[in-house]
Amino acid sequence: MLQSVGHKNYLLKKTISIFTVLILSNYEKFILTNLIVLFISITAFAQEIAPYIKVTESSESINQISEKVIDVLKNDNFTILGTYNPSNKKTLKVIAFTRNDLKNTVIKITDRGALAATFKIGLVEENGKTTVSYTNPDYILRAYLGDNYNTFVSTFKKFSADLKSSLSAVG
Repeated sequence: MLQSVGHKNYLLKKTISIFTVLILSNYEKFILTNLIVLFISITAFAQEIAPYIKVTESSESINQISEKVIDVLKNDNFTILGTYNPSNKKTLKVIAFTRNDLKNTVIKITDRGALAATFKIGLVEENGKTTVSYTNPDYILRAYLGDNYNTFVSTFKKFSADLKSSLSAVG
């Protein structure tokens, strides 16, 4: 009798052990499935907002287009912070800029807010054509400001619309 009680306890422990493994396996599958769905959702959302917006492609030189862009931005109350040629290549140029309303808004957000104050226009000259693009305000502002984005969304939308309107004069 003792042997059979011990055997029953052994079987019971084994059954519980197997049942626990099955439950954990299903639980782990559930968690893994949810993580995969979450990752796919985030990836799909991220793909909806492009980091750069193409403005135009022109047969003008990079210097001519650069001057036009700077003039247009200055005339529409944007502040040019500077220009540079990445890797010292004359076929690449970046124009860094901001605007007071944007700058005064993003600095209210202490965690990374100031990083969202500077935007860039990129120029690439290749095969006799110059491509003009700029960093997407919606993308950059959401990335740096996170949950704070919605607090100041009206300022950001105005900035974005004004920038698009200004650059439409270039192409």
